[in-house]
Amino acid sequence: MNDNARVRVHIVGVVVTALFCSLLARLWFLESSETVASVAVGSKTVKTVFTPTSRGLIYDSEGRLMVGNRVSWAISADAELRAAPHDSPTRSVVPKLAALLQITPQRLTEMLDAKIKGPLEPVVLATEVAPNVRTQLVEGGDEYPHVQLTALDVREYAYGGVAPQVLGYLARVNEADLAKHPEYGRNEEIGRAGIEAVYESVLRGDPASVNVEVDGRGVIVGEPLSENPGRSGDNVTLTIDADLQRFAEKSLQEGIDMARTEANEDFEKDFPGFSYRAPAGAVVVLDTTDGSVKALVSNPGYDNTQDIGKNFEDLSSKEKYTPLLNRATAGLYAPGSTFKLVSAVATWKSGIYQEFTPVANGDGCIRVGESFKKCSPDRSARKFDFRSALTASNDMYYYQAGNQMWDLLEAGDTDRGYAIQRTARDFGFGKKTGIDVGEAAGTVPDEAWARELAEAIYEDDPLCNPKRKEGCPIDANNDWRRGDNISLAVGQSALLVSPLQLANAYSALANGGTVWRPRLVQEVTDVAGKPVANTNIAPQAISRVEIEDRLRAALMDGLRGVVNDAKNGTAFQAFNSFPKEQIAVWGKTGTAQVGKGAPDCIKPVAGEEQLKDCIGDTSWFVSMFAPPGSDQLHPRYVVLAMVEQGGRGGRIAAPITRQIIEYMNGLEITKIPRLTTAAVVGNKKG
Repeated sequence: MNDNARVRVHIVGVVVTALFCSLLARLWFLESSETVASVAVGSKTVKTVFTPTSRGLIYDSEGRLMVGNRVSWAISADAELRAAPHDSPTRSVVPKLAALLQITPQRLTEMLDAKIKGPLEPVVLATEVAPNVRTQLVEGGDEYPHVQLTALDVREYAYGGVAPQVLGYLARVNEADLAKHPEYGRNEEIGRAGIEAVYESVLRGDPASVNVEVDGRGVIVGEPLSENPGRSGDNVTLTIDADLQRFAEKSLQEGIDMARTEANEDFEKDFPGFSYRAPAGAVVVLDTTDGSVKALVSNPGYDNTQDIGKNFEDLSSKEKYTPLLNRATAGLYAPGSTFKLVSAVATWKSGIYQEFTPVANGDGCIRVGESFKKCSPDRSARKFDFRSALTASNDMYYYQAGNQMWDLLEAGDTDRGYAIQRTARDFGFGKKTGIDVGEAAGTVPDEAWARELAEAIYEDDPLCNPKRKEGCPIDANNDWRRGDNISLAVGQSALLVSPLQLANAYSALANGGTVWRPRLVQEVTDVAGKPVANTNIAPQAISRVEIEDRLRAALMDGLRGVVNDAKNGTAFQAFNSFPKEQIAVWGKTGTAQVGKGAPDCIKPVAGEEQLKDCIGDTSWFVSMFAPPGSDQLHPRYVVLAMVEQGGRGGRIAAPITRQIIEYMNGLEITKIPRLTTAAVVGNKKG
């Protein structure tokens, strides 16, 4: 081969090599590109987007709608707008959208950039969107890319502000909620109190869901892969009668308003014209046959349609008397003479007094050494037996019983010595009733309770811990004292009960001894009206108080005298002219001392209307009544009223319960009277 041939072969070889290399390079590029595409496809992930379904409805016992849903229009931004860089064309909509929403572009940017649970969730920018704004958004069309107008379900309370502490309210989920409920969306609301919270899983239902494919930015790619329509929430029917609830709230407010105009008799001598403050109160109406709650009132109430989060500080403020607190179930108070039901049963069962044992009132005072003295307002030199002591609410009868029980304790007979405490627990005091909404257990004090309290108080005292030493304030002989037991017998001392517990105790007496778990829900149904099994709503007897027939008859006689005995009944005046021949009524007044009396409290300074530390008595009345045609030996309903710092039970609380009984029986409603001190017979503190 000559040189020219060699050159030609060499050139061809170079060209072939170049072509081959070029081909390899192209093949590598194609292969490489296919791998990148595969990675891109592989980087896509399937996500599930949830959308809340309609929340279940809440009805009252008569099928009337109490809580429903209405349509509210909202404006939201999708994931692509949120994911876009600030300087991208996608974000150019921000100034125009901000102007439409009447907020600054900076504020809108902050809302778009806010951390949310997942990148697929739209961020709600505005709710309750006005019609003119909706029109501009719709007519604007392409001027507002990645912005949606959405119809949302919003809670509507058909009876306005009725029963807020029972129904509760909704609030936007927070980080704590999302940690506990990862299935919730950031824009969802959750029940925060009352039935809305307790039955959250029932009312919420199952959200609709769609599985979609998203890219690395979190933007949806293509059509949905699959969809699930979800399930609307189930409906809840309460035991509450909405009309009765509304009337009871009105009646309680009328009683509170009346108390505020009455001169406080405890301070009248030192501070003439000082009225009762009456800042709050409660009403409970129970069906004694199964524990159904027909009305549950706490005053002050609140508007559960407002933004509770923004107003939480005010609504939970002690200075504004904590409207969020359900006083009927979680408020704790000394029950005063209404507790004499428990003490009476305890004296009978422990054999302290026989049925007709006469107990002398003496000078109306009991003394323990030089440090303790308790006096009954009734200073008459007469004698009381089991029935008349209840009717007249005579304190000395129970003071002496508590004193005798202390003697038994000292003698080592703890069973009879703690008869009051044991009986109180039998009736359900000192523990929660089991009602659906939040409640407090209260306190039934005894030596063990007093010692535990003292040890907690002196926990850091070196004289008391780790072992008690001489000089420690805790004395094994005086953790629970004679005076404490005496005071307990009339519903004072460290005894604390809720209005619901007290009503439930009288319900047990009315029905013959069954302590029911108070129930607020009578049925749960699906959207088609079919009952949904729920074991928590069936009537449930939680305990039983053994009350022999003769004991129960004596108790009922004494309590009927409270409203029928013109000479001794502490609520006779409040029920004067009531048609007792048609409707049988039993009751018990209570006036619990909770504050300082004059002159210990401080006189007002210029410009102040109230007196510091001058706290009025708690006004109580518990009634039982049998509607016409019902079992006259076992009253069907218990009605309880309590007014904080409202004065005597027969003066304010009893007229409130009378109004409610009148309403429940279709009678003409009697206005709450202005009663003078002289007009109330019997024990004025009863």
